[in-house]
Amino acid sequence: MAVVGRLTASVAHGLNTPLGAIRSSVATILDSEAELLERVLPLYASLGESDRRLFVELLRRGRRMAGRVEGPEDRELRRALRRRLEAAGLDKPRVLADEIASLDAFDLEDEIRASAFGPGLVLAAGRGAAFFAAAQIIAEAAQMASGTVSALSNYSRSEGLDPLEAVRPAESVEAVLALYRGKATRAVVIERSYTCDDQVMGYRDRLKEVWANLVDNALQAMGYKGRLGVSISREGDYVAVAISDTGPGIPEEVHDKIFTPFFTTKAPAEGTGLGLDICRRIVDRLGGSLSFESFPGGSTFTVRLRAVDAPIAK
Repeated sequence: MAVVGRLTASVAHGLNTPLGAIRSSVATILDSEAELLERVLPLYASLGESDRRLFVELLRRGRRMAGRVEGPEDRELRRALRRRLEAAGLDKPRVLADEIASLDAFDLEDEIRASAFGPGLVLAAGRGAAFFAAAQIIAEAAQMASGTVSALSNYSRSEGLDPLEAVRPAESVEAVLALYRGKATRAVVIERSYTCDDQVMGYRDRLKEVWANLVDNALQAMGYKGRLGVSISREGDYVAVAISDTGPGIPEEVHDKIFTPFFTTKAPAEGTGLGLDICRRIVDRLGGSLSFESFPGGSTFTVRLRAVDAPIAK
């Protein structure tokens, strides 16, 4: 009965995060719909042909960019754009620059500034982008919930895994981070360091399950306050994905038990001890490794997976 209870708790634990993301995203969509009816449609009705074309292009880019990761070059472009908007005397230059960056509309700056409706078009398109991103999160969350059930049903057997395919870890990790926006509040700072965008051969949905477990563990470890570090780098033939937290660390006396099924340092309602074991099984099947380092003040779990372009081992 104790094992059944733990398995039941594991199912609930694995489903609560995607369900929470779905609820949050539905609220975003409903808010966006209200704004669409009250502000965006009247604005669109008042536009001339050239402004309508600009608005449609901004919306198209918002849909394309939904969920995209901002890189260092994008941040520098955004800062430079903000300075130009400030110098031009536009209202709310920081907000406007952020929205233009999120739409990847840097090349449309002149058209936006030339239009009497430019700032309004950008902000309206930004709401549309939020709508698209929320819909994308719902799709990811539903898939993640389905994957939780599938993973548990496959826990004790090796068949039934997804087909192997080329996966880009940066995209996979970002899809999972999007699901945790509700839990990763302002008290959590996410520090990204992506120096590698190489692909690995993996099970797309199962890898998202790995990232979800590691991110969830990190957030819980630091009580949803602190720095969540996510780094992706190349280490020889392998791509390393490291997720770190600024929690209290894992006691040294339990280091050798951390991957043992049903062992957990969490409270009974917070964990079952299956997550890390499932992660290790998935990574092992891919010929990779899952390791960790921990000390007072933080822990780091690192997944290493063979890159697609790595030479075949003889």
